[in-house]
Amino acid sequence: MGPHGPSESLSPLPSQSVRFVVVLSAKTKQAFQVIGVVATFMVVAIHYRSAVPATLNANDADWNSLAQEFLLGGISRVAVPLFALAAGLFYFASCDGTLANHQAKIRSRISTLLVPYLIMGGVAVGAQLAIRFIERDPVLHSTQGLILTWWLKPPAEQLWFLRDLIVLTVLAPFIGWLLQRASLAVLTSLALLWFNNFQPFPILEGWYVLNIETLLFFVFGGALASRPQWIDRVVNTSLANTVTLTVLWTILVAMRVGLQPNFDAWYVKEYSIATLLLHQIAILVGIAACLAWAGRSESTAWPKLSGLSFFVYLVHEFPLRAVVERFAGMTSLGENSFWIAAPVVTVLCFLCGGMLCQITPTLFQVVAGGRTPMRALQIRSEVAHQGTSIGATQ
Repeated sequence: MGPHGPSESLSPLPSQSVRFVVVLSAKTKQAFQVIGVVATFMVVAIHYRSAVPATLNANDADWNSLAQEFLLGGISRVAVPLFALAAGLFYFASCDGTLANHQAKIRSRISTLLVPYLIMGGVAVGAQLAIRFIERDPVLHSTQGLILTWWLKPPAEQLWFLRDLIVLTVLAPFIGWLLQRASLAVLTSLALLWFNNFQPFPILEGWYVLNIETLLFFVFGGALASRPQWIDRVVNTSLANTVTLTVLWTILVAMRVGLQPNFDAWYVKEYSIATLLLHQIAILVGIAACLAWAGRSESTAWPKLSGLSFFVYLVHEFPLRAVVERFAGMTSLGENSFWIAAPVVTVLCFLCGGMLCQITPTLFQVVAGGRTPMRALQIRSEVAHQGTSIGATQ
């Protein structure tokens, strides 16, 4: 991080605080670029799902709904934990525990989180009103109701995660204080809540004030910030270990789908103890597998896509999804529409992001919270420089 200004000499928030500031390896940073792109693919896919098994018996479900459940209800469910893990890791990796540092981070996240959240929330609310006007929907909204919808639960469903991150930014000083004193107890308590899918926070305007999954993995990322060697071990693991993790992950997801294809833990409790545990364990194994594969990814395309992935995350849902669903409804695709809609939307969103970045870079930077392909490419140069430095010392 840059200089903190004249107040940098302030003592840490709690007395005798341990500082988090660590240097993450360039390869780990690069791996998280890959993770960001892959997790974005997963989120887009989840939101364009077109078939859900409606039965407890896998033998009664068709291949299409089972395949989508495996990919979207199983494999892709590592996306949110990976995003939250990265957010916690990078927040605390550069956190020195001072009041000035936390204030600087909050100011930074106004532009990187709050502004994109409000922009896309406003677009979604405006689009919803326009659609209702065109369709002559008689539903009326008060000014207060519109503001609450815009601020707390905009129609673009993916924004719930950004709202969670905004809440976590406010809570971060307290989280850091807890991690410095009782990290094992905090992580164990949160893990037990998450394994039981227990949500301790109330619902505000239709969304939890803070989802337990987001909280757990943000805190886990914060704990790993002071132990970067643990992540380095996973990122640098052997190909044999990577394949083993992937096979185990696939088996766990397949077992869960086979036992309960209509599994659902999103604001409902459509699961058994066995299937919930399989689901949660699969997520943990999947996170490790994704990190391991990300560490082996050398293509120069990843950092370029990484600079566009947040933009894609913002724009892929409503109102775009409403347009795509209406168009798909005019075809004969029906419940098979996912297989075409998801990849097409993903490609188009990345292409639009790239064009917007070239045509109006300032607008793109504001909407994407400062995330650009050029900024992402700096990580690639760090990796090359670090590799050269290591080679020169051998």
